[in-house]
Amino acid sequence: MPSKTQMRILSAVLYLRLPERRSGSIGSSGCQREHHSQMRGKGREDLRFPAGEMRFVADITVGKTAKWLRILGFDTLFMRSLDMEFLAARLAEGRILVTRDSRLANRPGMSNTILLEANDPAGQVADIFVRLGLAKTVMEAVGRMESKEEVTRWPKPLSRCIRCNAPLKEVPRSDVVLEVPDFTWATQPRFHRCPLCRRVYWPGTHRERILSAIDALNLGN
Repeated sequence: MPSKTQMRILSAVLYLRLPERRSGSIGSSGCQREHHSQMRGKGREDLRFPAGEMRFVADITVGKTAKWLRILGFDTLFMRSLDMEFLAARLAEGRILVTRDSRLANRPGMSNTILLEANDPAGQVADIFVRLGLAKTVMEAVGRMESKEEVTRWPKPLSRCIRCNAPLKEVPRSDVVLEVPDFTWATQPRFHRCPLCRRVYWPGTHRERILSAIDALNLGN
């Protein structure tokens, strides 16, 4: 498990406001539907895992954690209000519910649920990865990014829109010349766009902060 010092390092970075990326008009009409969900205290052996990639649905009690699951490349839906029909459908398709709401987690039919006890996003993220046996996988992905290797297999950190959860698509630099600051366009070789909200993303100093914070957890040991 991560040490208290490592947890504090990640916690501090989790609360940093990531720089806004200007990409022309950014509306919400094209974004995926946001909902509300919560988490339950089961271990790896108690959960039924979907085939392939693990996907999540999170509620309002773990909003920052949902954001960080997206940053780390995990398909994570976020519920702003409780919709049991929507939630039941998401669990039926194999998603894992994460929440701090014990009443929701203990409702009948709440399979594949993790009830988180930590108050801070750092502790919640670490808990999810340790419980699901994902710690080593995530740390390896972060290590590949730090060494500038191309991450071609799941999970792929920094590959999803933080706002919409949609996979980002690389776009030609010429397509964003009028949408990003002049210095950014001149110095950054690659840009990605969210196909839903149209926000433009590029590597920046926050990328190094994110990788350093996750690496500081030392989850692989």
